[in-house]
Amino acid sequence: MPREGSGWSTRVIRLLLLSVVGLLVVSLGTVVAARDEQPAPQPPTRSDMALANARADALALQQRAGRLVSTLKQHAGTKAALSKTARTLERHRKLLAPAEARASATPTPAADKTGRPDASPGPQKDLSSLVNALARSGYAALDDAAGTTAGAAKVLAVAGTEQFGAAAALAAAASLPAPELPDTFIEMDFEELPGCPAGPSASGTSTAKPPPASPSTASPPAAGTGPATAPAPKQEAHALHSTLTGLQRAVYVYESAAPRLSDKAASFAESRLRQHRRALEAGTQLLESICGHVPVAKAAYELPEGFRKAPGAALFAVEQDLVEMHTDLTGLSDGTVRQWTIGLLPRTALAAQHWKQP
Repeated sequence: MPREGSGWSTRVIRLLLLSVVGLLVVSLGTVVAARDEQPAPQPPTRSDMALANARADALALQQRAGRLVSTLKQHAGTKAALSKTARTLERHRKLLAPAEARASATPTPAADKTGRPDASPGPQKDLSSLVNALARSGYAALDDAAGTTAGAAKVLAVAGTEQFGAAAALAAAASLPAPELPDTFIEMDFEELPGCPAGPSASGTSTAKPPPASPSTASPPAAGTGPATAPAPKQEAHALHSTLTGLQRAVYVYESAAPRLSDKAASFAESRLRQHRRALEAGTQLLESICGHVPVAKAAYELPEGFRKAPGAALFAVEQDLVEMHTDLTGLSDGTVRQWTIGLLPRTALAAQHWKQP
């Protein structure tokens, strides 16, 4: 005879089991639904791709430089230049390291962009090929810097400028033709510039206050981070103001140095003086178009230390200061201003390299 109440116990147990099964089904459905609602991973941005490509270029070029160092048995000067190039490229890999985190960004080394094989028989031809590849990589980085975020633009400008400088130094050490330096100066139609709504700020008449600090004191976003928006107008104007002040100083120092130089050095100095004046004119028009305060040129600027004994060293210091100013301005500007300053970077860096004492 069955115990009294056993039927109720069975029903209770069944109800509990059904409740547990129901809870499991609901939980699993919630997890699946939440997983389906997760946003799809964002595709790599233009800045991500530019940084990834530049880093891949640096790795490929560093490996080629390392192989050439081990194959050259003589030519101590060339080996030293190759070793320095390899160290520079290693530093660029670290500088561009944030791109590594962009797993979906597939790098394309510069050596593959031309469609020409990299390997060529004989150390001299290998050196020539490496010089050309370095120059191509440098220009690719500078070209990409024109359209990326502020942080990415600055590191790309540093890497691109130094790679072209390394190409020129390696060519000189190996007695090879220097890589071609195209005229990257932007020919601007000043009448097409938007113009300042309040009217141009002519030199010496602007009521705007000059910037309180050099652009080197600003801290642009980390490479590849931050929204792809234009820098603040005041920030861009202040950085351009500082760069124009540097150009005014460069004009004065070159004018003072030219009579003290030998014929060949004086010819190069006069050429650079014309380029600085041309850049100063264009930069002034740009600054006026964004309502910036145009710096008033001084009657005289403080000459670098040791100018009278070594004017070439003084010119190196002036050009090196301009390289830093243009690099900072790259990360603090956008549009035409950034294109203008990037266009001046390679030639300025080569001029600094020209005046650098051995």
